[in-house]
Amino acid sequence: MKVYFTAAIYQREELFKEYKAILHVIKELGHEVLTSFDILNKKLDQVLHERSEDTERHFLLWCKTIAKADAAVVEASFPSSVNIGMEVGALLERGKPTICLYLSGRDPVFTSEMHSSRLLKTEYTLDSVKDTLQWGFEEVEQMINRRFTFFISPELDAYLSQVMKKKGISRSDFIRTLIVREMRRNK
Repeated sequence: MKVYFTAAIYQREELFKEYKAILHVIKELGHEVLTSFDILNKKLDQVLHERSEDTERHFLLWCKTIAKADAAVVEASFPSSVNIGMEVGALLERGKPTICLYLSGRDPVFTSEMHSSRLLKTEYTLDSVKDTLQWGFEEVEQMINRRFTFFISPELDAYLSQVMKKKGISRSDFIRTLIVREMRRNK
């Protein structure tokens, strides 16, 4: 899975171990990390003194990076920045399942009014970050694999029943097989 990671630069000194641990665990669990800037090394002064064209370039890179991501992990321990809150909102608006991590006792205020079935907000510690992310990614997998329900005519239902008996597969498996076959044919 391609996982976008973000955190507040201005808290990097205080939370460097946590940021590094989160990045390490995401990779250790077999996911590709996507970022729109080097969270561990970019200087706060660079961000604060960017020219408008640099800010615009960063925004476009951010948009492309978000588009590639399957999900996101956000370190959002209070006090995080308004930018982090805006990113969480933008991620959810784009339908990206988002794991919002925060240290015990540092619940991010900006997420208290965010209600989304794609937002997992959870505490963590350095000792629990691996278990927390492992659980989070299992939940994200469930969010990504969508249930698709629709009505069919009695004629289609009868046909699917015949296929089910003949081929010994479920209606859902048969329909998924047809979709995959069509996708391959259209490549």
